[in-house]
Amino acid sequence: MLPEFTSAGELPAGVYVVTSEEFRARFGAGIPRRIWLSSRLDVLLDLADKTGKLLRVFVWGSFVTTKSAPQDIDILLVMAEDFELDQVAAPSRCSTPCGRS
Repeated sequence: MLPEFTSAGELPAGVYVVTSEEFRARFGAGIPRRIWLSSRLDVLLDLADKTGKLLRVFVWGSFVTTKSAPQDIDILLVMAEDFELDQVAAPSRCSTPCGRS
């Protein structure tokens, strides 16, 4: 469970384990920019999860604050030790940002 925000609009220092539903409800709802960023995060996490090698996801930065329109999502995907990019389906290994040429 996520704690309340501090008076500065941030989570207290720490690492929190939450469900994807709790994360979306807290950070990816309400404001169009947050909804859009959350939808892009969902696509990324779906691609990573389909590899069968996704172990953990860490998110930090302005997206996990009360900032109404964060510019981006700071994210770290921790993959299994035997993860091999060349063994991943093509959509998951774009050489340029996915969806752009």
